[in-house]
Amino acid sequence: MMKRNWKRYGALLALAGLIVLTQSSLVAGQPERPVTMKYDYQQAIFERDGHIYLYNELNKSVKELGDPNSLKYMPFASSDLLRVAFGYTDYASEEGGLKLGVYYRLDDKTVDITIPTAYSNAILALDWIDENTLGVEGHVNPSTSEYFVVDIPTGTVTKSYAGALFTALPGGSIFYRGHIPYGQELEVKDSYYVDDTLVYVSDEPETTLSYPQFSKDLTKVAFVEKSDIGPSKLVYGSWNVAAKQLAAVTKTPIADGVGGTLQFVDNEQVPSIVQETGVMTLNPSTQSLAPHMSVQQQQTGEILKLETEYKLEALNKSLKAEFGDSMDKEFANIQSLQWFK
Repeated sequence: MMKRNWKRYGALLALAGLIVLTQSSLVAGQPERPVTMKYDYQQAIFERDGHIYLYNELNKSVKELGDPNSLKYMPFASSDLLRVAFGYTDYASEEGGLKLGVYYRLDDKTVDITIPTAYSNAILALDWIDENTLGVEGHVNPSTSEYFVVDIPTGTVTKSYAGALFTALPGGSIFYRGHIPYGQELEVKDSYYVDDTLVYVSDEPETTLSYPQFSKDLTKVAFVEKSDIGPSKLVYGSWNVAAKQLAAVTKTPIADGVGGTLQFVDNEQVPSIVQETGVMTLNPSTQSLAPHMSVQQQQTGEILKLETEYKLEALNKSLKAEFGDSMDKEFANIQSLQWFK
């Protein structure tokens, strides 16, 4: 991923037997990418020093996936856990292009795919839209990316977008941040699109939109409008999937010093800002944030912390036995780690 310096935060999402810490919008900070973990899961996929491995906790075995002669990064498994997509560190050709691979676990084979592009110089993120469709985000510059929807069986690009903060929605629509011209000097305002439909425009040009968060039933959406000249705002509204429309929008000022992870806690229909000290939940009627500690959220975080530390300790012991004392601390790239059954 030309790599983003991702930290490990996120909202819990149950996905076909895989527990994932997913992308979340940080009120104060950068958006995050997945890390996966679960105490009763017995296998893991991870990247180490440009190579991707499958770890089996039962017999403590470590197996490299794909061609050992090529450097790879950012493995990401499909929800059925049968395919693992990853990026190659080299360009697809002298003319450029993005090169990625898909490893088929049952067949023990890798199929390479090339995405022609004259603008992107590295893969930033991979996202399984469904079992046969992959979203690929390519780095163009610090504020702009390309996003390609790739049909895996044919290796062809079916759609492409330019923008940032791409989120694949059920049904194949892509929710992403773009920019629209503003005023005589062509200042731009951050905006959100779904496919090619404009759904939201910032109030002022001096604002930055965060990753969107959706309620579990996809009827509500929230994100932060961070301002350089005034208070940031928590934007919240109803989302119509079929009509690709954001309605009943409210904007709640966020007090200075309030930071954390924006998410829909448990099965709630209103968003919260999750902090180390507690949870601040939006009250849409008063357009205010009020303290609200979710016991389930607090316990889940504590359990995950213990499970994660235990799993990493066991994993790194196996890797130390496999590779020797070539590294002092963690052998696996935590940002690429996925646990599954």
